[in-house]
Amino acid sequence: RLDPDVIAVSETHLCKESINLGNIDGYHHLSFVRQNKRGGGSSIYIRNCFDFRERSDLHYLQSEDVFELVAADVVTPVGNITCINIYRTPPKSTSAIDEFIDRLQDLCAK
Repeated sequence: RLDPDVIAVSETHLCKESINLGNIDGYHHLSFVRQNKRGGGSSIYIRNCFDFRERSDLHYLQSEDVFELVAADVVTPVGNITCINIYRTPPKSTSAIDEFIDRLQDLCAK
């Protein structure tokens, strides 16, 4: 039986009005939903038995034109683990790819 502790889903296509439709019994649901466009979106599901802290301090790195992210520090018996789900939006140019790589490197440096 598959019994995941953390599940990451991209392209959720949730919006503010439908965010609760993405809930799964037994899991906390963290989600990024687009404000100005349709589609996209990222969610992380964390089993209810774990404490966690959403990493909203990382939101400044995202842009709906480059990538979207949701992140959390999950408390486990052996220490905290950081879970990050990134949805990279389709690049419109090579400069968008470069910007994605730059922001990803900034994220990994945190």
